[in-house]
Amino acid sequence: MKIHDHFYLQEFVPESIYSRFGQNSLWFIDPKVISIAGWIRDYFEKPLIINTWHMGGNRQYSGFRPPATKVGALLSQHRYGRAMDFYISSIPAQEIQLAIKKNFQFLKPLGLTTMEANTGTWTHLDVRFTNRNELLMVNP
Repeated sequence: MKIHDHFYLQEFVPESIYSRFGQNSLWFIDPKVISIAGWIRDYFEKPLIINTWHMGGNRQYSGFRPPATKVGALLSQHRYGRAMDFYISSIPAQEIQLAIKKNFQFLKPLGLTTMEANTGTWTHLDVRFTNRNELLMVNP
């Protein structure tokens, strides 16, 4: 199900959730995450790789993670539909993260509050409430 010019719902939820809820899986994703993903997609003019299970890939917990999932921290923002992990082919995560920091003034109004530092090959962004004006950097 297409939910944005560049994204399908399946890119933000695992197969088990989509199989059970179908288009209502959208209930589990904060719309701010989708808006931020769209901005980043337009900025880099390249696809974001989030979940790939719907295309035969093995990534399915890079967006919403159901409470019973063993992947990630127990209170991860992913469990509330407020986070995404992604990468962009041919662009190092450090370059993506630098661009996000430099363009935070455009991403903050969309709801971005937090980015993980030192993630290696991917970028983690979330929209948790921080009551801050600057980007919160957290360690995985």
